[in-house]
Amino acid sequence: MGRVVGFLLFLFSFQLMAQNPELANAFYLQKEYEKAIEEYLTLYEKNPESYYAEVVKCYLNLEDFKEGRKFCKKHLKITFSPALVKIDLAYFTFKEGDEKEANEMNEEIIQGIGPYTQQVIDLGRKYMQLKWYPWAIQTYLKGRKELKGEYPFALELAEVYAATGEMDKMVAEILYVLQYGEGYLEGVKNAILTQLYGDSQGKKAQLFKDELVQIIQKYPNETVYLELLVWLYLEEQNYPGALVYAKALDKRTKEGGRGLMALAKLARSNSEFKTAKGCYEYVLERYPESYYSQLAKIQLVEVLKEKMAQDPQPSSEDIAALESAYLKTLKDLGERPEAVSTMRGYAELLAFQLDQADQAEELLDRAMEIPRISADERARCKMGLGDIYILQGDVWNAALLYGQVATDFKDSPLGHEAKLRAAKAYYYTGNFDWSKAQLDVLKTATSKLIANDAIQLSVLISDNLGMDTSTEALTLFAQADLWYYQHNYDSALFQLHQLIYSFPNHLSLLDEAYFLEAKIYSEKQQWQQAIDRFQKAIDYNDLLVDDALLQMGRIYEEVLGDSSKAMASYERILLEFESSIYSAEARKRYRALKAQIKSPGN
Repeated sequence: MGRVVGFLLFLFSFQLMAQNPELANAFYLQKEYEKAIEEYLTLYEKNPESYYAEVVKCYLNLEDFKEGRKFCKKHLKITFSPALVKIDLAYFTFKEGDEKEANEMNEEIIQGIGPYTQQVIDLGRKYMQLKWYPWAIQTYLKGRKELKGEYPFALELAEVYAATGEMDKMVAEILYVLQYGEGYLEGVKNAILTQLYGDSQGKKAQLFKDELVQIIQKYPNETVYLELLVWLYLEEQNYPGALVYAKALDKRTKEGGRGLMALAKLARSNSEFKTAKGCYEYVLERYPESYYSQLAKIQLVEVLKEKMAQDPQPSSEDIAALESAYLKTLKDLGERPEAVSTMRGYAELLAFQLDQADQAEELLDRAMEIPRISADERARCKMGLGDIYILQGDVWNAALLYGQVATDFKDSPLGHEAKLRAAKAYYYTGNFDWSKAQLDVLKTATSKLIANDAIQLSVLISDNLGMDTSTEALTLFAQADLWYYQHNYDSALFQLHQLIYSFPNHLSLLDEAYFLEAKIYSEKQQWQQAIDRFQKAIDYNDLLVDDALLQMGRIYEEVLGDSSKAMASYERILLEFESSIYSAEARKRYRALKAQIKSPGN
């Protein structure tokens, strides 16, 4: 009895194996097509529609076109999709060498196409799978004719033309879709991005731009093409080009500068200050009395400020130009709530660049007395006043102002920023335990930048308090850090030299000391000394490596003009510090330099 049961189990398992699709798939993947087709034919007998395609693929790979034709004819008698099977039959006929009969069969298939979108798409995809591109094209064109503008099949045709290398036709078809309505715009953008993938030399992008310019000239009232052209330039990170067509788009849509203001915001976020400046100047010139004009005045001076902040060696002319812009803007706006942010910016310039801290204090005091000023703006003025107090050496009163803002805006980013400045103030005074307690709270702040700064300072304190019971080394460093903030560079350097000489075993502090020295030498525009110190900080392989690499790369790029060394610094950030807050900027700078090297004339 046991032998009988065992035999039955063996026979049952053998039958299951013979009907196992996984075995058939395994044979197919191993390119054992003869074994695979045996398995698929067995499975086909049980479920024809599910395994028809697999059998066809095996015949094609075996180049057994005669048996493939027989199989297709057999399947035609039972299939629910006769047109798709007829395409396979025509293809086997063509591969057997009877091109005339295959053409007649394909023409019959295409003649049978009706006004049914899914039918056309299915047949077109089938031809595409077989790489029978001429018939795919005829399928979609017949579908376009039958549907009479209801659906253009343009994106499908573009895919075929891309496969055949007919780039002009591919571009024309993708853009043709928009004649059927702006609702296709996102689909067109996705299609363009698909085609631009790997377009390292920009040849396809140029085809799209050239075609768009021609269409814009032909249909001047169809603004969707201008909108698409602006988008295309932005995808290339070509902000000057985007600005040219954004202006043209604004003139045709009469939006009052709304698009230009949006472009300016995007440009600023990518440090494209020249484009942002051009946007604001356009709005001010074309719409001097519009809703956006006042905002453009305010933002224009902010752009100049941001540009100068990123310049490693701003000239006295740059500073004077920024002061002039502030004065003109404040004269135009007057001292009212809308001008408070500009007053704060000017106060910062007076205190930290023009050595006029008293005038800066007076300006901020006046700003806080303006009626109907928002609570946020008043708090920011307090924080600005605190910064000036630290600059003048009044750290305790600065800490009090920061503390007031932190209390008033306890759980907001503004409150977190104030708490960070308060913690830094107490760190300057040597109150390290209290400072660290505040910093530890900020490690979970919503702002990544605030959280990162808090973590760095907290680690600096904890690492160097834990080495011994003395706080002398950390106190020396904090004092040097304060002198750096106060622009007392020579005193800060003397203090750091003393620290490095006196505490050679404070390894966790030495990278910070070298990094701070590098920043001071940068401010003094002593670039080689700055690079040497940044390299020393990097060699310690501690928390500041990514920061030091970025700063060193910027010196090589913007000051010394050494693109290869700049790229090496940025590349190391991308390879070794992928999650760094500096990785996005490093990637952008690396790509820009790489593009400059590849482009003709460089």
